[in-house]
Amino acid sequence: MKFSEFKKNIDSGIKTSLDTEITSEKAKNLEVILNILNSINRSLILDDVLELVLKNAIRLTNSERGFIVLKSHNGKLEFKLGLDSNGKELPESLFQISNSVVEDVFYNGQSRFIEGAQSDVTLESNKSILRLDLQTILCSPLITDGNKIGVI
Repeated sequence: MKFSEFKKNIDSGIKTSLDTEITSEKAKNLEVILNILNSINRSLILDDVLELVLKNAIRLTNSERGFIVLKSHNGKLEFKLGLDSNGKELPESLFQISNSVVEDVFYNGQSRFIEGAQSDVTLESNKSILRLDLQTILCSPLITDGNKIGVI
């Protein structure tokens, strides 16, 4: 499906929902996603696209903070951007991440959603999850043209 067809389908779905006064959270989220796609389609500046994606991911998931790591030229994952829920940039020096979950998501190419991260026995040995007091973790690979480029 071409982007224009996808956009048309979402536009008509949003209008139908709004016309029938079903202003549900799903319709609002679809509209946010459409706006993200439109912005990505217009921008060629990677930093702008990443910031837009991260801000909206934080908003849609109602998270306290979020981050993006990208695969470097040498194949290692490197911090690219961190934001809090107000859109304020978090410098790398202040933003500590749980590398085990990030690396697992990147190498396996599968998203992970972990509720109750503090009590998850599969993460028991992960000191950073305890240190950072992470309660819920949502982590997804960033993939373009079938290639894994990073993690959000």
